[in-house]
Parts: sequence; C-alpha cells; structure tokens
Amino acid sequence: MIMCSVITCPECELSKEEEMPTDACQYFYDCTNCGVLLKPKKGDCCVFCSYGTIPCPPIQKEKRVVMDKIRKPRQWGWLILFTSSATLVCCVLPIVLVSLGMGAVVASLYGNLPFLTFLSIHKLWTFGITAFILTMAAWALYRPNRTCPADSELAKACTSAHKWNSHLFWISILLWGISFFAAYLLLPVTRWLGL
Repeated sequence: MIMCSVITCPECELSKEEEMPTDACQYFYDCTNCGVLLKPKKGDCCVFCSYGTIPCPPIQKEKRVVMDKIRKPRQWGWLILFTSSATLVCCVLPIVLVSLGMGAVVASLYGNLPFLTFLSIHKLWTFGITAFILTMAAWALYRPNRTCPADSELAKACTSAHKWNSHLFWISILLWGISFFAAYLLLPVTRWLGL
C-alpha cells in the first residue's frame, strides 16, 4: 500500500507530497502556498482521491480486494482448460499413439499412470463431469447482466480477465469436442465410411 501522495492545489497549482492517514479519509486540506481550503470533489471520499496522484489507503485497499476478485476467474479459466484436457488424455492420446504404431508406449503409460486407466474405464463420467463444468463456465462467462466495475482501472482488469477466460473456454470446448469425437464417433464414422 502506498502511504504518500502528491497533492496539487487547483488554485495555485502547488504540488506537495503528503503522508496519507491509513485508517480514514482526509476530508479537508489547507494549501501551504495560497491557504485555500480544499474539499473532495463530488463522488470522491477525500482530498487525496480528488487532488492527489495516489488514492487514499482505504480506496487502495478496496481496489486491491476487487482486483483480487477479478484475478481469481483467470485462474479458474486454467482449471477449465485442465479439466477438459483430461478427456483428451483419456481418449485421444491412446488412439493417436496406437495409430502411429506406438502401442507399447500406450501400454507403458497405462501401466505407470493408473489414473489413465481410471479415466478410460469411466469415460462416460469423465465426459459428463467435464461437460457440466464447461456448461457452468459458459453461464459464468456469458450470463445476462454480467457487468464490470465502473472504475476505469478495475473495468480494464475485468475486461482483460473476461477476454482471457473466454479464450481458455473456447480452447477447452475445442479439446472436449475432439475428445468426444474420438471416444464416441470416430469408430462408427469409420465403419460407416467403410475405412
């Protein structure tokens, strides 16, 4: 948290670094040059938020809390991508490796990584759970009345997080779709085509 702000008097334009109170907003400030008594502008809590280079500590703390809330969804996007990748590992990877003549590699992977066997045996559950997670992610990203904060800095961070999560979401959908095709549709389609 930044404890000092350079406050500029709107009357005489004198700039002076001042230490801000940590636990309250300072409503008045006497300019040391021209003697004018500064009050916060409408909508601001204190003179530092109106005339300073740095907002007061309570506002800094509030913004940090909101920024942390905005950053968490970005981490959530990586979780979605990781979850949908489980379907790729369970169903597409073995097909690709066997198609390339690497059946021994698949046998070795399944022998050394038991979770692959678990995912393959329970692929219906794997696809169902990941589809549910992706559905919840779609709702969170594209729900009606989703808004970002009015503050320009927070709005920029919110928009950036939304764009980032949207990219991760669509990559996850693509991975899930490829996996679903490989697990459930590839064999019937190749039989239908006579391959």
